Amino acid sequence: MAIKNRPEFEKFIRRVEKSSDEFRASSTEKRHSKHFRTARENLNHLVDEESFLEFGQFAVAAQRTRRDYEELQDKTNADGIITGFCSVNSRIGRREACSGCSNCL
Repeated sequence: MAIKNRPEFEKFIRRVEKSSDEFRASSTEKRHSKHFRTARENLNHLVDEESFLEFGQFAVAAQRTRRDYEELQDKTNADGIITGFCSVNSRIGRREACSGCSNCL
């Protein structure tokens, strides 16, 4: 069975999608109406392209006794914190150490 057809994988993908700005369209629109960017837009502007690996998007607010877990996943995804690893300005360091190869210019 291919991994894409497994229910666990599909559930995982749906959960990752819930952390995207596209899923939270009303919150994103609210930020944009005030001429602000979302936290993920700010992060994407800061880090090197395609270098961010997020690992905290599955966290939810500690309110499981008061709210349904599905609702927590939808409304408090990552609990307002974006965590992960990335590189920033990696080309600058390579350019200084490089002898002028075409990969760094």
